[in-house]
Parts: sequence; structure tokens; C-alpha cells
Amino acid sequence: MSIIFVTRAYVLNVCHLDESLRTGGCPIALGPNPFGNTSWVLVSEVAIAAAPPPARIKVHELRQKSKSELLNQLKDLKAELALLRVAKVTGGAPNKLSKIKVVRLGIAQVLTVISQKQKEALREAYKKKKYLPLDLRPKKTRAIRRRLTKHQASLKTERQKKKEMYYPMRKYAIKV
Repeated sequence: MSIIFVTRAYVLNVCHLDESLRTGGCPIALGPNPFGNTSWVLVSEVAIAAAPPPARIKVHELRQKSKSELLNQLKDLKAELALLRVAKVTGGAPNKLSKIKVVRLGIAQVLTVISQKQKEALREAYKKKKYLPLDLRPKKTRAIRRRLTKHQASLKTERQKKKEMYYPMRKYAIKV
């Protein structure tokens, strides 16, 4: 079991908790430093060994969650990543080092779902408006974006309309 000594402020920052929640909800085991009261003992092995095995997050489950639930999950994942990085520095077990990849992937998935939901809400808000923000317009290519619309391309001048009306296309049929 590896034990490192850290300041109380660092531990609270890692866990995103205030002092009242320090012992109950923190995902790491804490205890007072036996050599003095200026720092706390961070027992990284106990905390991460007690955690369930790394399970990948299913994106279809994330899409059903609300924004507040997603933000809470993101906060938890970031706290877990901070713990795993501490374990990496202190020479943690290889299974913890491999879990870093899974947690980073989970963070990326949560952030992706959050941004997709925001964009979807914006699309819904701008559905009936005349102008769309640039990031909601179709990207396509620069040349296609500058092209005339189908309506603009099909318009004809008065003169051209009259000419076509007075001189229509001749239709011929050859008798055999």
C-alpha cells in the first residue's frame, strides 16, 4: 500500500468537496498525518482498489440523462482521473494505469454528448428563423456555399421570357 502526504487543500481540490463532506463522500481514503497535523495522508491504493472495475460508459445511456446529471458525472470522472494520476506518480498498480485511458474516454464521451445536446437545442431554437448562425449551417465546400440557389439559377429576365414565348422550340418528326 502506497501512502503519500499531501496538504488538506490539495485533497479537497482533488475531490471537489468542502470540509464537511471530506470523510463521507470522497472517493479516496484520508487520515491525519502521524508525523504532524499540517498535512493529510492520502491512501491511494485503498481508494482505487475499492472502486469497481473500469466499465466503459454507454453513450446511449448518456443521451437519456439531463444536463445536470451529465455535469455531475463529468465532475466525478475528472476527480477519478486526478486520483489515477496521483496513483501513477506514486507508482500505482498497472491496472490503475490502464484505467486512465478508460476514464479519459469517458470524459470525452460525456463532453461530446453535452455539446451535441446544446447544438440540437440551438437547431430547434433557430428552426423557424430566417438566418442561421454560421456553425449551424451546412459546411459543404466553399464553392458550393457561394453557388446560386436553385431558385436564383432558374430565374429569367423579361426579355428572355418573351423571346422563348415568341420563338418556341420547333418540333419536327421525320416520316419514313
